[in-house]
Amino acid sequence: MHLIDFGLSVLNTKKQSNKIVGTHEFMSINSHLKMPKTFQDDLISLGYVLTYLINKKLPWSHLSNLE
Repeated sequence: MHLIDFGLSVLNTKKQSNKIVGTHEFMSINSHLKMPKTFQDDLISLGYVLTYLINKKLPWSHLSNLE
């Protein structure tokens, strides 16, 4: 059995609330829109990771600018 944690710990202060942390391709759309981060964003990102593991690519992988 293997345990992998892809989470990133970041001190959430007002200065860092809009800072992008992580891989852009796997970030939730809410993170790209600079909305406040919630647990839902982690679940969306997990869905993106599972999509990548199953399909070996993401539907938006052909786009060059994801920011």
